[in-house]
Amino acid sequence: MSGPRVLWLARAMPLPLDAGDRMYTGFLAQALAESGAHVCFVGLPSPDAPDANPQDYLSSLEFRIVPGKPASQYRALASSLPLVAGRFGTGEYKRVLISLLEEQWDAIVLDQYALIWALPILRTRAGKRPPVIHVAHDFETQVTRDLAAAYRGNRLRKAVLALNARRTARAERALAEACEAVVTLTAEDADAFRSIGAGGDLAVIPPGYNGTRVGARGIDRDTPRRVAIVGSYQWIVKQHNLRAFLDVADALLDRAGIELAIVGGAPDDFRRKLEASCKASRFLGYVDDLPAFLQACRMGLVIEAVGGGFKLKVLDYVMTRTPVAGLESALAGQASEVVRHCLKAPNSAALCDEIIAAIDDFDRLNAMQEAAFEAASRQYDWAENGKRLLSLIRSLS
Repeated sequence: MSGPRVLWLARAMPLPLDAGDRMYTGFLAQALAESGAHVCFVGLPSPDAPDANPQDYLSSLEFRIVPGKPASQYRALASSLPLVAGRFGTGEYKRVLISLLEEQWDAIVLDQYALIWALPILRTRAGKRPPVIHVAHDFETQVTRDLAAAYRGNRLRKAVLALNARRTARAERALAEACEAVVTLTAEDADAFRSIGAGGDLAVIPPGYNGTRVGARGIDRDTPRRVAIVGSYQWIVKQHNLRAFLDVADALLDRAGIELAIVGGAPDDFRRKLEASCKASRFLGYVDDLPAFLQACRMGLVIEAVGGGFKLKVLDYVMTRTPVAGLESALAGQASEVVRHCLKAPNSAALCDEIIAAIDDFDRLNAMQEAAFEAASRQYDWAENGKRLLSLIRSLS
């Protein structure tokens, strides 16, 4: 039996594969193709790697790169859609989609709520429409609402965030009601989509892991008194979370003699402003060998107070045998078998207390990393995820 033909609509090419949303998109689409589907992946060039050839990184996919760049924030603001949808739903992308719909497809994937702009085009398609699957990276209704409520900066920007939250809530409700299935990364997000009207199938497909797995490790007094935060800080939500944590944690960790390494890309002006006010924190940008760097850290931190969902950095920490410490809200989407071996606290100050208390307790740190690694090694398989998504598509066709 030949595999189904799947049209996968994303904002842009998922490159570089260094951020959680891009990794989930790229590796899940690739896993689906390797499970037997023909996947045509569509999107604008990556704003962060416009000249990169996605075939070099995700060779099992067919790519259709939409010419052009995202629209400006100002143009997006003038639309009635969430800002990300207004930016990436360009006129050229719409023309490409209309042309692609002349072909026969067994399923269409709308990757992330930014693809809400495609729904009206799909509704006007002549003949029987193939089933539509929404891949939801997060429950953005809550993420955008929480960000708007927590933001304490410029009043105009706060008003824009509140407007965007309302638009996002309408978009996710429309996607939930219109799509034959919704894929989420966590059971909590699946429940949230059911609560806003998802009437089709709901499938929970957490990320897989195909990075480095460290076979053995021992943390001792020769390991630097360093903790790390790994992430990508291009998105306003990520910037808000990091800034809010450092406002509390930097001074506390500095007094305890603990270095905080911040790994990942960030806009220069954002980084410079934080560096000017921080003592314990060092902004390293991207590191050449993340697993090797984490071997020189005593813990990896998960500090996102705003924004639920699965945090792929947890897998980077656990599989490199780096003990995990995080906010309870930030760890809520992880597997309970893993979370029970992490340090947890309700807020940033309490989390720092936990870190300081455990930083020199080598028996505890090694017990944490060994137990978390063992628990996670039984889960998070991209190949299995591809098979589950293929099964879902076949059940809808």
